[in-house]
Amino acid sequence: AGSGDFDVVVNIQGQDALTLAELGDKVREQLRSITGLADVTSTLILNQPLLNFAIDRDRAAAYGVAPSAVADTILTAVNGAVASRLLDHSFYYDIRVLNDRKTLHGHMLELPTLPLRRLDNGESLLLVQVADVRLTKGPLSIDRVNQTTVNMVNGTVRGRTLGEVASDVRAAMQKLTLPKGYTLSYGGRMATLGEGGGLWWVAVLALVLTVVVLAVQYESLTN
Repeated sequence: AGSGDFDVVVNIQGQDALTLAELGDKVREQLRSITGLADVTSTLILNQPLLNFAIDRDRAAAYGVAPSAVADTILTAVNGAVASRLLDHSFYYDIRVLNDRKTLHGHMLELPTLPLRRLDNGESLLLVQVADVRLTKGPLSIDRVNQTTVNMVNGTVRGRTLGEVASDVRAAMQKLTLPKGYTLSYGGRMATLGEGGGLWWVAVLALVLTVVVLAVQYESLTN
């Protein structure tokens, strides 16, 4: 979901993902103490289990395998491959052949034994022979705004007006000390309220338009 889909969004931008995650934890703690703000989450989570593949180019070259071919084999094993396309009422649909997702999820650590090609001696070249496979933790995805990493802390307003909650959020964030090179901004529906916490300018604009319309109608009647 985009930032505009949430009532409250606090954007923290900087270069280091670990620092952004720590700042996100502090912001979440502050926001969760605000009455009327629920479902507070952040987009940057670093403790997700990841399987890291590091291809050894020298070992791959010794077996006559291009690193791109190794990467393609891994992607095919995980995401499947488009075997053909179906034409239906002028629209093409990919026909993808892939492993059973439930089976794959439980056997990810067995991917090092994935065969890459048949060697001259008849044996199979396995992935573990040309790549180091490690189970690590890290972010599943990293969001960027203007080429800068961003951690978005989101929340939903319940039981109070958006203006009231937005005012409390801004007050709480003024107490947050950011390291040098890190910035904070607001998004979501609260960003449309402005610093004053209300849509007063919309009311003024509507009043001006009403006056203009009435003036035009009056001029038409007098003529």
